[in-house]
Amino acid sequence: MNIGLLGCGVVGGGIMDFCAERTDLHVTKVLVRRERPELGERAVTDIGAITGDAGIGIVIEVMGGLHPAYEYICQALRSGKHVVTANKQLVAEHGCELLELARKNHVNY
Repeated sequence: MNIGLLGCGVVGGGIMDFCAERTDLHVTKVLVRRERPELGERAVTDIGAITGDAGIGIVIEVMGGLHPAYEYICQALRSGKHVVTANKQLVAEHGCELLELARKNHVNY
């Protein structure tokens, strides 16, 4: 499965390491705030590069905070992407709404 990763700090780096050891999970794009030359062409600064990529089936959000994580997750769900998040604050404040949005778009949150 191709993955779009939102954030590449400690947790995001761990996800990339985990996926690198597997043959069934591929981080194909990583949303970053600043240049990350070590990511090569996988690094993107526009969420549309991930949500508009038909080859990406799942988005993993590890940015933290409410904004822009909330907006990015909504866009991913509306684009038909499954979403996984480690963002407890976001789940606490918008979890029910995001679950409903996922249901309406026939994806998992």
